[in-house]
Amino acid sequence: MNCEYQKAYEYVKKFQKNNLIQGYCCNIQGPTGPTGPAGPLTMNISETITGNPGSEAKVINNGTEENIDLTFVIPMGPTGPIGLEGLQGPMGPMGLPGPIGPTGIEGPTGPAVNIEIGSVTMTDSLSSVSVEDSGNGNNHILNFIIPRGEKGVQGATGPTGPAGTSVTILGSFDSEQALREKYPTGLPGQSYLVEGDLFVWSNNDWTNVGKIRGPEGKIGPTGPTGPQGQRGLQGIQGISGSNGPTGPTGPTGPIGNQEIGNAYVVTFNNNSPDGILVSPFHRIPLERKDIDSTDICTLTQFDTIRFNQGGVYKINFIVNATVNSSNLNTLEEKTISVGFKKVFEKIIYAGDAVYANPNDLSVKLVGQGLVVINDPIKEEMELVNLSKHDITLNTPPLEYLKTESYYANPIVSIIIQYLG
Repeated sequence: MNCEYQKAYEYVKKFQKNNLIQGYCCNIQGPTGPTGPAGPLTMNISETITGNPGSEAKVINNGTEENIDLTFVIPMGPTGPIGLEGLQGPMGPMGLPGPIGPTGIEGPTGPAVNIEIGSVTMTDSLSSVSVEDSGNGNNHILNFIIPRGEKGVQGATGPTGPAGTSVTILGSFDSEQALREKYPTGLPGQSYLVEGDLFVWSNNDWTNVGKIRGPEGKIGPTGPTGPQGQRGLQGIQGISGSNGPTGPTGPTGPIGNQEIGNAYVVTFNNNSPDGILVSPFHRIPLERKDIDSTDICTLTQFDTIRFNQGGVYKINFIVNATVNSSNLNTLEEKTISVGFKKVFEKIIYAGDAVYANPNDLSVKLVGQGLVVINDPIKEEMELVNLSKHDITLNTPPLEYLKTESYYANPIVSIIIQYLG
């Protein structure tokens, strides 16, 4: 702008000079007169126009001599050299998201691809997981190879659960009233049978827990005839009189020695060289019953003995067993014991316990005792392993002998005698 003002100034100065010369009528210069008052003069620069490169610069007066209105035409100079690239300005704010475009046209359905799981192979823990595709085209069969995980650390032993409550059947009554009159109170776990129902002492009262009865068995054979009653007392001899009528014949006297019933229960080795394994507190299997002419007992399918009449019985048993010599480290492990007891009771009526000898693995247990049966229907007997470890019932099998009689090689022998 300083350049434009300079040009404007030069233009005005030149214009004034030319007007002063034209005011004289001749070239004779007279004396300088006094300075007159300044005339009205205005000057305005309306615009500045950039001309083409190489053109002439111009100043155009668009007004009058008193009111000057100037327009400057200045040609464009030559293009200068490219300047250095300026620093990158800061990023502007993110614009608003544009509108969502229209949904495109759905493409054609591709070919169906069938994927089938083939084999899954477990490898050692050091291998890597891999998947092999044994198919082709659109049919793929994937075979997985998965390493087996390392064995985890054994978890801590859980807390011991609360002790269970055992039930002991002590006898039977004909009615609940009879039970309560006889035993107004009891101890936890004590129980009595009342007409087939089991009453257990619980929460300070006798509680009926329901029927205690196994599956109905077959009708047993008729029991033996009971002994004849004792002979009645002889009447007092009357006074001798005349020959009176003959008196009646007295009753028959008692029979002499009554026959004692016998039964023989046996378990034998039926071609099993490994013997029969019996766990602690489990029943010893009973297989056959013989020489029971008076039918004093019945061998049940549950390896128990049911007596067919009340009375006193004598029990004798022999059990042959073998032990594992690698387990004979303590006296408890060396102790082998079996016992003959009533089901649901802990009393042992006949039993035996021996120490096993590591140099002789064969053990023979012999026991005898007496048992009183009050209620034949409800009282059953069992022969159990009383050891705290497994025992193996064993003798050489019959196939090694020149006989098929189990009397020659029994594992378990029980002789039962009815004493009356």
